[in-house]
Amino acid sequence: MLMVQRTKLRISHLLLLPVLLLSSFLFNSCSSGIEYSADTELPAAQWHKDSCLVYEYTNRDTVARHDLFFYIRHTKSYPHANIYLFVEITPPTGATISDTVNFMLASPQGDWYGRGFTTSKQLLLPYHNDFRFMQLGTYRFRIRHGMRYDVLQGVEDLGIQVYEHLEEYGKK
Repeated sequence: MLMVQRTKLRISHLLLLPVLLLSSFLFNSCSSGIEYSADTELPAAQWHKDSCLVYEYTNRDTVARHDLFFYIRHTKSYPHANIYLFVEITPPTGATISDTVNFMLASPQGDWYGRGFTTSKQLLLPYHNDFRFMQLGTYRFRIRHGMRYDVLQGVEDLGIQVYEHLEEYGKK
């Protein structure tokens, strides 16, 4: 009986090794190329219309190309299939650029995009692909929601991620 248990234990350890190696490979391949990542947790999954989320990215290379993404985690009770964001980017020179973007969070059939099996979904929202920061220094990103609510319910986290540009990132 003891011999059978040891054999089963060794087999389970042998099966665990490939799983760990594959997980390590997938984690490293997904996280490589990231240059900046920051997010803000919104208390009680509530985002007030006047609440501005601010992120600062320091650019050290004016030749390199980047892919910019917003990260969102929202509850399944989020009231819409999309989200509008008001984005202000202030480069080191101080000349602010304003943008309004609309991201789809669900399909026309109502199925949420992204990952998550419980009450939350998370996904990367592509903002700029193959983007160059033209100046050295700190860029400030200011983000507000553009939905028609004083308090937007259901957004748990929002953030920004800057990747080194690779063709595979443009396909996210």
